Amino acid sequence: MAPNEELRTYIAKEVLKNDNIEISEESRLIQDGLINSIGIMKLVTFLSDRFGVQFEDDDYKIENFETLSTIQCLIERRSTTATA
Repeated sequence: MAPNEELRTYIAKEVLKNDNIEISEESRLIQDGLINSIGIMKLVTFLSDRFGVQFEDDDYKIENFETLSTIQCLIERRSTTATA
């Protein structure tokens, strides 16, 4: 499963508790009220566990968690940093 598909599935099932919700690559997760601060913390734990990324204080910005695309960019940035 592609990372964005895993994110989409996780957010729908575990954060929103709704398998039927449509989340596109550019759905505004925070702005549209799909995810709140508790949901972000669940998501951070999932990302750390699933993708093995460690977050820095500067990573905890709303813009990093606004869409599936921005979350994917954050994962890629953190993965690159971890292997560098």
